[in-house]
Amino acid sequence: EGTKENLNSLKVHIKENDIDALKRIAHKMLPMFKQIKAKNIIPLLTKLEHPEQFDLEEKTIINLAEESIHKIQSLMDKLKVKG
Repeated sequence: EGTKENLNSLKVHIKENDIDALKRIAHKMLPMFKQIKAKNIIPLLTKLEHPEQFDLEEKTIINLAEESIHKIQSLMDKLKVKG
């Protein structure tokens, strides 16, 4: 449930170009994806959480957020099938 809420928040903040909010959401989501060892999602959320460390422009950050949503939704769909 928390992941669904976070995905919805990401979508809202992408539309608003709210980079600080995207960073906060990535920070909230990272521990859970590290715990389940989601190797294709962790690097995206890490860059989203600390875009200044990677010298990312706003457009790149927005693209990262969109890619994160896609990969997280894909993973959630796979988990539902196996569950």
